[in-house]
Amino acid sequence: SAHVGDAGAVAIAEALRAFVVELDLSGNSIGVQGAEAIGRTKAVSLETLILSGNGLADTAVRRLCAGLSRPEAPQLTQLSLAENNITHAGRALGDLLKSQNRLAFLDLHWNYITGDGAVGLFEGVAVAGSAALARLDLSWNCLGNMGAEATMQALAAALQQEDSSLVHLDLSYNSIRGEECGILGQGLKDNHTLLGLHLVGNAATVDANGFVVADGSANVRSPVTRPTTPAKMLGQVGTAPPCKCKFLISSQERAAIQAAFKSVDVDRSGTIE
Repeated sequence: SAHVGDAGAVAIAEALRAFVVELDLSGNSIGVQGAEAIGRTKAVSLETLILSGNGLADTAVRRLCAGLSRPEAPQLTQLSLAENNITHAGRALGDLLKSQNRLAFLDLHWNYITGDGAVGLFEGVAVAGSAALARLDLSWNCLGNMGAEATMQALAAALQQEDSSLVHLDLSYNSIRGEECGILGQGLKDNHTLLGLHLVGNAATVDANGFVVADGSANVRSPVTRPTTPAKMLGQVGTAPPCKCKFLISSQERAAIQAAFKSVDVDRSGTIE
């Protein structure tokens, strides 16, 4: 974290050039204005965008998605929005998948996605435009809370699509009840692409043959108790998150970003809020 706030994020977004391919601003305090500026970046070669741990919340995520849905927006291959207090903006993310045709990895773990937002997200997964999506991490969300049956029906429909390319799906710790896990199981019966499915923390298991086995006795929804800090990134349960990726930028681009930072750091504190 560099304690980057809205002003800093806007300055960085405006300083980015077309040849930047990766941007990691995780663990900062970016808000609505910063998210909107990043979404409207002119760095058309950008492929990886990591904004985890910024507390963006729904409005900022919607603005980000609106910018990244423009015809001239960069075509991402990886987008990480973990730990951002997302609740109802799942539908905006689903709409984003319809225009981001190269997105292969979407990391949304450690949020509060539920209800219509979750349904909208899975509807986006189901459309042909999201056929590139291979990995989806939704662990530590609230899929089993409000509207869980409709949520699982939307996910089951997405998994039944013949052109689905989803190979890794993490639904761990969503408090999904047995009957709703049964809906998921039905959606997987004719799916031949999914190779990894994580269901720990729900009322179901995956047997040795890869089938979802719902626990019919576990239909009382209990609140999810989260540890103090996130335990994992995708596929790394119980381990520390990996080191942050570096900017893949040239010395000229780095100098431009540093100059933009200094221009808004009026008190020379090394922090821009």
